Amino acid sequence: MSSKKKQKLLFVGITPYPNGLASSNRLSGLLEGLAQLGWDVDVVCLSSTKYPTRIEKNKNYFERQGNHNGVNFKYYSAQVKAAKNKTNRVSSHLWGMFSFFIHINSFKKKAEYKVFLINQTTPIYILYYYLLNFIPKYRFVLLRSEIPSYHKRVSKWCFKKFDGFLLMTYFLKNYFNKHKRTDSKIQILPMTVDNERFSEAFKSPFPFEYIAYAGSLSIKKDGIDILLKSYCSISEKFPGIHLVIIGNDSDFNVKQTLFNIVEKMPLTTQKKIHFTGLVDRKYIPKYLNNAKILVLARPDSLQAQAGFPSKLGEYLSTGQPVIVTETGEVSIYLTDSETAFLCPPGDITAFSSKLDFVLSNYSHALKVGLRGQTLAKNTFDAKVQAETMSVFLKKL
Repeated sequence: MSSKKKQKLLFVGITPYPNGLASSNRLSGLLEGLAQLGWDVDVVCLSSTKYPTRIEKNKNYFERQGNHNGVNFKYYSAQVKAAKNKTNRVSSHLWGMFSFFIHINSFKKKAEYKVFLINQTTPIYILYYYLLNFIPKYRFVLLRSEIPSYHKRVSKWCFKKFDGFLLMTYFLKNYFNKHKRTDSKIQILPMTVDNERFSEAFKSPFPFEYIAYAGSLSIKKDGIDILLKSYCSISEKFPGIHLVIIGNDSDFNVKQTLFNIVEKMPLTTQKKIHFTGLVDRKYIPKYLNNAKILVLARPDSLQAQAGFPSKLGEYLSTGQPVIVTETGEVSIYLTDSETAFLCPPGDITAFSSKLDFVLSNYSHALKVGLRGQTLAKNTFDAKVQAETMSVFLKKL
C-alpha cells in the first residue's frame, strides 16, 4: 500500500457550486480536473444559492452537500436555497461565515490542506479568509477572471496576503503585478472548457433551426439588447431561423427590459425568439451542439478588457460557427474567419452583417467552426488547464 498522501485543496467562497453562471462553470472545470489528477478537492459555499445543485425531470433540488464528479461540496449557509427576502439572505450568509469559521478551526489539524483557494477580492472577505488561513503551511491562492471593482489603495493591502495568483488574462497579470508581494507567483489560466461534455451527438431540444446564446441575461455585460436587435434585422431574410436565449431570467427588471425590446419587433420575429430560463449545466451541450450559430455580442467595457468570456470555450467546443465581438484578449486566441467570426463591439449593423454572412455561406462557416473546435481542444481544455494549475500549485 502506497504511503504517498494526496495533495489537498480547499476552495471557500460565495460562488454557487456545482451549478451557476460562468464563474461556477470555470471553477467546476478546473477543480474536477484537479480531482482527476489525484487531488483531494473540497468546496465550501458560505452563501445560499438561487441555482439548484441538481435538476432531475424538471424538478429542482437544493442539496446541502454532495460529490460532483469527484469534488466534494457543502453549503454552510443557514439555508441552501436563497430566500427572496434580502435580510434573510444576508443572515443566512453571515451564519455560513460563522459556522465555517468554527468548523475549520476545530478541524485544521485533521484537514492538512495544502492550498487555500478563493476568488473573492472584497477586503472584508480577504480579512475573513486570511483569519481562516492563519497557518503558514497553507498556500493562499487567488483564482480570478475579472478586475476588482474597489480602490487601488485597499488592494495594496489585500493582495500582499496571497502566495499565488491564477489569472485568466494578461491584463489581470499586469494589474496584480503592481500590488502583489515580490515573492508571490502568477500563472495565466485562460478560458477553460470541458470538451468531453460536447463530444456526443444530442437530439435537438427544438423542432426548428436556431441561433443560440447561453449565459447571463445582461445588457451591460453581454449585450443581449445588441443580439436581439441584430437578429431582428436578419429575421425576415431567414424566416426559418429562430433565436434561443438560455439563461436565468429571474431578475424581473432585466427580463422586462428585454421583453420591451422584443415587443417593438414585428410579430413574426417575436414568435421566433425564445427565452428558456435557467437550464441545468448538464443539459447545456444539447442546446449548444444543435444550434446553427452560437453568438456573443459582448460590448466593450473595463470588465470585457480584463476578462475573457468563459462561455466562448463552450461555444467553440461544439464545432459550430461562432460569432463574437472582439473585446479584451479574444483576438489573441481567435482569428476572424479562421477559428471564429469576429466583429467590433457595440455595432448592431456589424453583428447583423456577420449573422447574414454566416447563414448565407454556411458550408464555409462550418469549416471555421471545426477549426475553432480544434483550438478549444488544444488550448482551452479543462484537463490541459488543470494540469497547468496542478504544476503551479505544487511549486508553491
